Amino acid sequence: MRMSPAAPTTGLPIAATPLASSTGAVSDVARAGEDVVLFDLGGGRLVRGVGPFQRAATAPKGGWAFYVNDFALSEGKPWLVPHSVDFACEGGVGELGNLALPWVEPTAEEFTVVFQEIMSQVAAGTLRKAVPAVVARAPWSEQLAQRFLASLPRRAADAGTYSYAFRQGDTGFGGRTPEVLLRVENGILKTMALAGTAPTAEAHKLLENPKLLREHDLVVEVMRERLAALGELKIEARRLLSLGLMTHLCTRFELVLDDPRWAERGEELIRLLHPTPALGIAPRTAETLALLQGYRHRLGVPDHFGAPVAVAWPGGLLVLVAIRGLFWQGNEVLLPAGGGLVLGSQLADEWAELELKRNWVRRALGV
Repeated sequence: MRMSPAAPTTGLPIAATPLASSTGAVSDVARAGEDVVLFDLGGGRLVRGVGPFQRAATAPKGGWAFYVNDFALSEGKPWLVPHSVDFACEGGVGELGNLALPWVEPTAEEFTVVFQEIMSQVAAGTLRKAVPAVVARAPWSEQLAQRFLASLPRRAADAGTYSYAFRQGDTGFGGRTPEVLLRVENGILKTMALAGTAPTAEAHKLLENPKLLREHDLVVEVMRERLAALGELKIEARRLLSLGLMTHLCTRFELVLDDPRWAERGEELIRLLHPTPALGIAPRTAETLALLQGYRHRLGVPDHFGAPVAVAWPGGLLVLVAIRGLFWQGNEVLLPAGGGLVLGSQLADEWAELELKRNWVRRALGV
């Protein structure tokens, strides 16, 4: 696939420069040792920020910045101001081939213990929902990271997904996420509730299964409560979002913000919504978040899985949820997948869903 220059889009004032040459060389996207962020703006538009990055506690006004934090939002200066920014669009070129990785799959024993602990709290009414995750592992190298970063923006995207990637030193992550935490432009905030998963061949179950409907409706309920104080809220009808191998329940929200300056207060908006019950825990309190962090640590989940990643520009903000991806450090790469546990969850069904999500990632990312 050729990455070609694109004319600036209204509301996205980026200088139009090529992101990669027609050869599709790896170095055109991320040179060896180069710190880089890749971000999908939607509609085939891609932005790349190149380091060295300057860290900041808030997004600077009048320029471009990227937000990278862990799931617990513990980074005090999560905003990265790039040395330079490139803007391009996806074309139609060949891919760089698959990466043949010898995955070591997670075993069910540790997940079963966590499943039983969570479900006992759900049955007691202490929790309404929690989202544990399991991890597959494979060997990794700088060369594989280079190939992966180069191939990510060139891969044919499933409708409804956004590519994202971050690499700094020998640590990084990237993937194709279907979940937008929020988008703010022209005084309008858009977000979604994405919860409830089934194989696409069995998508009808999403509208018939009480557990899946309960899981989804809980996310809708909580997000409605969190957004209500910001302005006039419109909630669309629940729909199916098909992503090839699997399908999700999806409800979209649109909000006319009472204060247009919210676009400049990205950190507040992120902390208001993250984590939603789609990737987090309900009720969300300091105690339950600590409980969830404990489960994630026991299961070896990388810190950035499910975390918000964002790009901000003058008058706009787009925040994605870092799921459906790879997370690496040094010579190891992790492929995590999570699933929501609510009243009525069954161990066999949840374990099968985690495998379905890992397989989707492998197919979508060519690993």
